[in-house]
Amino acid sequence: MTAMREVAVFLPPRVPVAELQEDLGLTDDELRTFVRSHGYGTVCHDPATSDAELLLGAARNLGSLASLAPAVRYVVRSRSMRWSAPYPEVPAATVARAMGLEHAESFTLQDRACAGALHALDLAGTLLAADPDPDALALLLVGEKTYGRVNRVIPGMSLQGEATAAVLVSAQGPSDVLLSYRSEPVPVGGSSMAMDDAARAHFSAVHWETFDSVVAQALDGAELTGQDIALYLPMNTSRLISAMGASRTGIPRSRIVSELARTGHCWGADTFLNLRAALDDDRLAPGDHYLVTAVGIGAVFAAAVFRH
Repeated sequence: MTAMREVAVFLPPRVPVAELQEDLGLTDDELRTFVRSHGYGTVCHDPATSDAELLLGAARNLGSLASLAPAVRYVVRSRSMRWSAPYPEVPAATVARAMGLEHAESFTLQDRACAGALHALDLAGTLLAADPDPDALALLLVGEKTYGRVNRVIPGMSLQGEATAAVLVSAQGPSDVLLSYRSEPVPVGGSSMAMDDAARAHFSAVHWETFDSVVAQALDGAELTGQDIALYLPMNTSRLISAMGASRTGIPRSRIVSELARTGHCWGADTFLNLRAALDDDRLAPGDHYLVTAVGIGAVFAAAVFRH
């Protein structure tokens, strides 16, 4: 079964949201809403660091990658935006070269927005399961650069950060095992990072019904219920949404792990930022199960259950 052998993160400087107000074009009311209601404190942002450098920072924090590099077959980059660097730069290939992984096949997945990281993890495991070498690995890279105001704010929804994650994935192993993954696309319209009024209304109408559906399917696939979940790792967009998701699944709020207040919403990297925080704080014991959820603009709903 697909497993995460090691998870590492890279956190650029954390900037207080209040200091970003003018740069992000936020009104006083919008700033208060993001801070007091949604729970934002600081957002990871470094204008001087490129997309490739952000990803490379996470990859270099993988302590076992240097010794395991010959076993890496794939370098998989999950991206929310359709572009992240000027042509002809290819950040995933840049990271592969810098880490001595030129022998690996590098590619990028997109069009699932912030729910794409779970899809990329599942796909990496599928590719490795078909490899004749049971020790073959994949390097998953998640997170991205926020270019310009349009990519730093999703109106009324989130403030985007630049923290990244790197994950060593195997087809099997005793480390964090993917027990079940479910995803469901629901077209809602709109353009790029914004939704018009009609799209926003449709998204709101289908959100919780679809969320409940994919979570129920993921739990059923793992033969578990919400009461069996030791921790809930939501997407880092709003503490209100995280609390509602936990409540609807029967998970106490005390079991939510979210780095939202420290990092902002860092695209698909949220899952692994939260997991790294849980591991560093010793909040997972061997055998514990945890639930991960993600929702991507567009929209794509995803949920996964892991065993630590």
